[in-house]
Amino acid sequence: MNSKINSLQDVREDACVVVTNGIGNTVIYRDVIADIVGHAALDCFGVVGMVSRGVAADLSGILRKSSMDKGVDVRIDKGQVDIDMHIMIGYGVNIKAATQSIIEKVRYDVEYACGLPVRKVNVFVDRIQD
Repeated sequence: MNSKINSLQDVREDACVVVTNGIGNTVIYRDVIADIVGHAALDCFGVVGMVSRGVAADLSGILRKSSMDKGVDVRIDKGQVDIDMHIMIGYGVNIKAATQSIIEKVRYDVEYACGLPVRKVNVFVDRIQD
């Protein structure tokens, strides 16, 4: 992250949102929201870990607490948040019930922590742990 932000010109281009009010500015980066998403997902029953996407995914496998934002894509459109997340769940877990719980938890945590409305949470179950 930036060590010091002196003005809004110093804000990284990948800033998710800048909230301005009468006393200052709040800058929330996409990777911060992705970390919130990862923590929220791992708090849900049945979730074993986040799954990284891309070429390195086969090498890195499951990503635990040290890399919460892997496997998470955060987009902002017209002030609303869209989230895609890739997870691994445990064998025998009801996938429909687990993903519904994840969607509700992620939506609540992001809206509470950031004050941003979440329009969509897409959960991709990429793996099942035996």
